[in-house]
Amino acid sequence: GNQNLQEETADTFTLGVVLTPSFIPDFSLTVDYWDIDIEGAVNAFPAQAILNGCVDGDTIDNPLCSSVTRGTDGNIQTVSSQLINVGSFEATGIDFEARYRLNLDSVFNTDGIVDFALTATYLDKLDFFAQEGQSEPDREAGELGDPKWVANLRATYRNDRWTVSLYERFLDSQVFDLAEPEEFRDPNSTGSEFYTDLQVRYAVSEQTDLYVGVNNLFDNALPQLARVPETRGFGDDAVIYDQQGRYFYLGAGVKF
Repeated sequence: GNQNLQEETADTFTLGVVLTPSFIPDFSLTVDYWDIDIEGAVNAFPAQAILNGCVDGDTIDNPLCSSVTRGTDGNIQTVSSQLINVGSFEATGIDFEARYRLNLDSVFNTDGIVDFALTATYLDKLDFFAQEGQSEPDREAGELGDPKWVANLRATYRNDRWTVSLYERFLDSQVFDLAEPEEFRDPNSTGSEFYTDLQVRYAVSEQTDLYVGVNNLFDNALPQLARVPETRGFGDDAVIYDQQGRYFYLGAGVKF
């Protein structure tokens, strides 16, 4: 480990509101704004990100450059990818959560209920400063791995025996580099992505459930930008996308 590692400190501000309007029974909406400034942020970077951050910094006197050792000929000898205290992170955004329960008996005169749950996050700012006094931050909101919008919607039908759950996942379009898009011309955008998961569960008894499901129902492949070595071999930005494609599963749950 890094014996010089220190604890990080943060100033945070959050403001939230919860709405449960009487004219929409069984509905709630939660909205939370957050603003977080982290000093001496603890982070670890892949080797290529360390080299890029060292070269792109205002000076070589920054924590990323101190993780690189060079020989007398100037060539790189080692790159240490350990936890370090980087300059700072600044992040702001808004979280949303909406929930609604529909009683089918009261509306359609049939057995069962349907629960809807929507969660979403808007990332307004994610700025990284590799060193104190840095003139311009590395703006990461909207870059690969940090989409501006992320949303999840789950709709679940239940009755005495059956449970059917539909899960939708949304990822906003992302680019490889906001600061220097010319470094990666084609493609430099992932496009928006939707994933669909489906599960059906049957209660054989009060103690036993059987279930079957499929994730990534439409077998969405990785965007081309998430397949190249710069996003897979040198970092973990690409893991925000489904790595396996469509897959099926089945199982049983037993209480005893």
